[in-house]
Amino acid sequence: MLKRNPQFSPDVLEQKVAYWNRVNDGDVFLDRWAPVQSDLLVAGMELSVCRDCMATAVWLGGERIWPR
Repeated sequence: MLKRNPQFSPDVLEQKVAYWNRVNDGDVFLDRWAPVQSDLLVAGMELSVCRDCMATAVWLGGERIWPR
């Protein structure tokens, strides 16, 4: 449905489709479109980002759980 939406220009549409494809594939990544501010901290969970490829890793209790 998103691909047929005339509301977006082709370049924005391409970005949105790529974004939702990653979400639907279960990928874990930094979302720069929707910054969130919160007073909550998830203790025991950390995120790291590779400086070379910008891939995200999720760590839970000191063990990497993403990427698998």
